[in-house]
Amino acid sequence: MAHFPANFRSIALLFSENDRKTGLNSATFRYGFYSRTASWNGFVEKDIGVDVENLLKQLQSGDESERIYAAEDLGDLLKAEFAIPLVKQLVVERSDAVKSAIVAALKQVDISLALEDIFVLFDSTDAFLRNAAVVIFGEGGEEAVAFLTSKLDHSDEEVRKLVLDAMFETGSPETIFVIRAGLYDDSPNVKITAVEYLGRLADSEAVPEMVELFHNNNEPMLRAAILESLAMVGDNVSIKDIIEDLIPDGEIGAIDPIFLAPLTELTSKTGTVEDIVGLASSIKDIELYGLDICEMVTKGLKRYPTLLNDTLLRQQMVDIIKTVSTGEEARYQAVDCLLSGHKMEEVSVSILRELGTMLVDDPDSNMALPGVRLLAAAGENKKIKEIIANTKDDDLRELCTEIIP
Repeated sequence: MAHFPANFRSIALLFSENDRKTGLNSATFRYGFYSRTASWNGFVEKDIGVDVENLLKQLQSGDESERIYAAEDLGDLLKAEFAIPLVKQLVVERSDAVKSAIVAALKQVDISLALEDIFVLFDSTDAFLRNAAVVIFGEGGEEAVAFLTSKLDHSDEEVRKLVLDAMFETGSPETIFVIRAGLYDDSPNVKITAVEYLGRLADSEAVPEMVELFHNNNEPMLRAAILESLAMVGDNVSIKDIIEDLIPDGEIGAIDPIFLAPLTELTSKTGTVEDIVGLASSIKDIELYGLDICEMVTKGLKRYPTLLNDTLLRQQMVDIIKTVSTGEEARYQAVDCLLSGHKMEEVSVSILRELGTMLVDDPDSNMALPGVRLLAAAGENKKIKEIIANTKDDDLRELCTEIIP
């Protein structure tokens, strides 16, 4: 069988052994707008030209498949003059499959002649068209970046936000300077978008501007976004100043819950040992925030292996393990943290034994597995052997057997 390029929708003509025997060794067929000649002696493609007029008619055909094929073929041709007809059809198209094919085609072709037409989609009430414009501009290269930069002062804040979305999609290094400009936009939503992208781009040079914006703005969602992005960048951040701004009276219970998760994340990634210990020890409600504390300590231990040398922080891990209402996930993490501390011989054997026995002996708890790990760390091999002999839990028995072969 002859081989035809995969990017054109062609109907292959199959030749059987009988065809070969009867002397039929070549055939010519036409499909769409190309002529193909297939031969047993090899394949020769004869491009006799593109019937563009017919192809554009097919783009508006009543047949969905024809419209899909037409969009795909126009995309394959990579010609700038096809961008505008594709955009116009996208606006009126009702088939999701055809719309997806048109967007894919527009991501391939040169869109330089259709920049304004695509930009108009940002004003559409159709979310698909707005998002389509973002991804199409994302493939537009430097010409799209220059065009979008000229639209940063658009009167509609939603359009300005979409401009930043499209800028980010281009992946161009120059866009980082444009996105920084979004920090000074009048719209909180545009500011938030700029902050989120600067975090994802790990733009350390924007840290001072984001910190200043944090201190000078009281919009909760914006401040939370700044904390999250600062954690992604991970340097040049004064945690003490942030905490004092959020909690001027030092009462962590007064903090808006929207800030606690990003604040603990930021502290674990950029704070000092004193910052981590100070924030963790100030959180008194371990039932509500136990998991946040444990996640902060877990990440902090990667930077500071001796973090749990602090007595208060160690006791907080013990309290979380003992408090059922903190939740299993928090208690599991607290065990992991405590065992990291035990490797440095900072946790007493009696505490490990007490906690391990408590977790293993609680019939209503799913904490037997971490309980065995604590018993093993305390050297309680006899207790573990008893568990092997009496438990009906195969997973628990397997863990115990791995600890004591």
